[in-house]
Amino acid sequence: KQFLENVIYIKNDDRWYDKSTGKEYTQNAIQVTYGHLFRGKRSDVLTKFVSWEGHQLVEQSVYRPDLFKSIEDPIVKDENGLLQLNTYRPSNVKATSPDTPEVKNHIENFKSLIKKLTEHEGTGLDSKGEKFNLYDYVLDHLSMPFQQPGNKVRSAILFYSEYYQVGKNTFFSIVQKAMGKDNCAVVTPTEAIDKAKGFLEHQLVLIDEIKLDGKYQEKISTLNTMKPMMTNEDHRIRPLFHNWKDIYSTCFFMLFTNHKDAMAFDTNEARYTVINIGKTRDEMGGDEFFNLFWTPEGKLVEGVAEAVKWFLSNRQISKNFNPKSVSLKTKFLEVMSKEGGHPLLKEIEPLFKERATPFHQTVISIQDAFDWLKKHKRITGRINDLAEVLKKLGCE
Repeated sequence: KQFLENVIYIKNDDRWYDKSTGKEYTQNAIQVTYGHLFRGKRSDVLTKFVSWEGHQLVEQSVYRPDLFKSIEDPIVKDENGLLQLNTYRPSNVKATSPDTPEVKNHIENFKSLIKKLTEHEGTGLDSKGEKFNLYDYVLDHLSMPFQQPGNKVRSAILFYSEYYQVGKNTFFSIVQKAMGKDNCAVVTPTEAIDKAKGFLEHQLVLIDEIKLDGKYQEKISTLNTMKPMMTNEDHRIRPLFHNWKDIYSTCFFMLFTNHKDAMAFDTNEARYTVINIGKTRDEMGGDEFFNLFWTPEGKLVEGVAEAVKWFLSNRQISKNFNPKSVSLKTKFLEVMSKEGGHPLLKEIEPLFKERATPFHQTVISIQDAFDWLKKHKRITGRINDLAEVLKKLGCE
């Protein structure tokens, strides 16, 4: 009875899940753990598993906050009627309501931090061309996993700062603690494009220190690799020691960078809302401000995460926030699209705007222009690269 209550067989992964520990194991590990409960060979424990009434068997493990029932009952039925093992577990951090001045202060300090991070950029334009306050927009993103777990936000927020230690990691550390590290991950850019993609089985993921390297076309290729993660719910992954498998993921993303040329964006980018923090640490409030969140030992101040969890779980999400909509257009998007865009753009744009040779006529031969620029301006690349740049500048 103990064995049947605790152990679930995962067919696709050929692994065994133990409810008493919340972890997956190999066949040998399960035999060692539970073999003593049975007479005869330990291997008989598993070979006779499906013949016992009450055995628990699923197709594969899934991470589905939207289907969560309880830790004691992790088996769920998916859209196809198949039984799956739901590995999602809600955070055990208890939300603290603002019934005391201390908790109220924690919430106000967090709101002030988000305000300081977004007020330089101020607003962004939605798909209808209407202004959206970035302070509310960021808080809407952060509220979604607490209020609507399993409802995917199909756009990401990228925070850029020229200076270091301005509070990006402070607000994310608070949210991560409130949500639980099993639900909120931090990955490197290399991990983000790795075939394992285990991080997709989280609610929120931060890609830290993002900067796409390589030639322009390589950057575009990497962006295209990341595109499905930002917008799609169905993915194919291969976690370590597991077979390839199809998963359903409602994970959404944030990105941090200190590089203006971090991404090869177009100005019509629809997946990333780019926010320039535009402040130094002193302008953010310096040590006096950040001491409200961190102890001298480098740990979060007690009670901050609990207060923020209550705030994000209970604040009203903006009526005009649509988690399925495209990203906002910000002033800094144009800056990053130039800095991280096609390398020819920086060379061609000044000549084009000045109407200098070979752009002094309204109709030009692209071959003649390319030959002239190669000879007199020593530009590199192919004629197709020039054509792409001219299109970005508005040519037909």
